[in-house]
Amino acid sequence: MLLDYGCGITAAVSRATPRAADLTRDELAAAVGPLAKKIRRLAPNTIAFLGKAAYAAVHGPGEIAWGRQDAPFGGANVWVLPHPSGLNRGFSLDQLVVAYAQLRHAVAQVLPAPAWLTRGPSRVDRRELVDAAGRLSA
Repeated sequence: MLLDYGCGITAAVSRATPRAADLTRDELAAAVGPLAKKIRRLAPNTIAFLGKAAYAAVHGPGEIAWGRQDAPFGGANVWVLPHPSGLNRGFSLDQLVVAYAQLRHAVAQVLPAPAWLTRGPSRVDRRELVDAAGRLSA
């Protein structure tokens, strides 16, 4: 569904870890080339990195702000969002909602809504309403 919006979300390294700090710099650096190749192949309009550590491997040294970044990656616009993990105590739920809503608003300005969204709630297939954890959200 996200690619219907021209959007991709990644944590840069596919290995699941309890915390971003559990990833080594070598793992993050090794992920840059394959990730850029994937982004060029899928050609999303926008890609969002969950957490500054993931984006730092692409960005290199220097200050990274939350939100939209100036430089594209793999041809896509880049956003850096706080990770929604329950371990992330630096952001309240309201702050997470605002951060992700800003991304959604920016993407909506560029791309039309996918067909399943414009059909209206009475005709949406429940299998399409899946949250990030794979549970039905309705």
